[in-house]
Amino acid sequence: MSNRRYDPKNPRPGWNPGPMNTILDAIDHQPLWGGITTAWRRPYSRNLAGVEVAFLGIPWDGTPLWRTGQRFMPRAIREASMSHVAKVPFIFSGELKMVDYGDALFHPGNLWDYLDQTEQIAAEILAAGTSIFACGGDHSIPLPVVRAYGKAFGKGLSLIHFDAHSDAYAEILPYPTGGTWVNELTEEGWVDGQRSVTLGVRTDTVELGRADIFHQLDSDAIIERGPAWAAERVLEIVGDNLVYITFDPDFLDASQAPAVHTPEPLGPDMHFTNKLFKHLTGKGLKVIGFDINELTPQYEPPAGLTAMNICTVSNWCLRLLMDGRKSAGLTLDHVGAADG
Repeated sequence: MSNRRYDPKNPRPGWNPGPMNTILDAIDHQPLWGGITTAWRRPYSRNLAGVEVAFLGIPWDGTPLWRTGQRFMPRAIREASMSHVAKVPFIFSGELKMVDYGDALFHPGNLWDYLDQTEQIAAEILAAGTSIFACGGDHSIPLPVVRAYGKAFGKGLSLIHFDAHSDAYAEILPYPTGGTWVNELTEEGWVDGQRSVTLGVRTDTVELGRADIFHQLDSDAIIERGPAWAAERVLEIVGDNLVYITFDPDFLDASQAPAVHTPEPLGPDMHFTNKLFKHLTGKGLKVIGFDINELTPQYEPPAGLTAMNICTVSNWCLRLLMDGRKSAGLTLDHVGAADG
């Protein structure tokens, strides 16, 4: 980041440059519409010394069953996030030490190379004591990222899964996709299904995924009973276990997130979701990582509604992650010891 100071000629009498320079420090002395495009305008760096959270782009869309284009999500979210640093006090102040780590590199179209390379880079980040904010990509990204988390922290993690779909379709799909990862991570032992929960499930047709792997709080239930009830159930299910959050924006009503893989009506709005996250904040959740996925940015203008709502939800997840690291006792010299 720049060490410059703003020193205008002929300022108004008594003008104090301190507050303005605090703001300019946070955005690297660039206008919000200019400068290098990085996530939340954090420095682009592979040096994780002193870094608590690394933004990792995972530009993969090799397995969607409907819309594609999720490979462009990391770039679109970086663009949409440029103005968000000024909206997030703990990022603005530097309280949360975060960098943009760049994107995972893999051969396009090769599922197995994508899974292997993404798990490797996730493991490198975790070995430095840094948590991951993973940005998809389609919803298969929990597969390599949570595998890396499980090998670093031990089996039996809890997942909080926001989604209009169960993603537990391994019985009908023959290979890993964004619809099978729930089964696979649970069967491999990295995730404890009985201490994990999916919120927002709803479909117009028969829900073909298994409902007995994660606890399911469907969309009707959480809307009718309210965000305080939903948060209480989540806290009851995950308890004091280590938590990973995965957020598919089709959890939101299609009017709030139209540019996604599978937009679904009859879901929660942003006002509801904000209240839900507020009820989860400050409750000791041991959140150690999260991902957001499934934006198809070509279905809306740059920095459109879906991307902006995703950035807002990311802010709430970052708050939970910052607090969760403290609740879990993570420090920058932490290196997970469990081998899985």
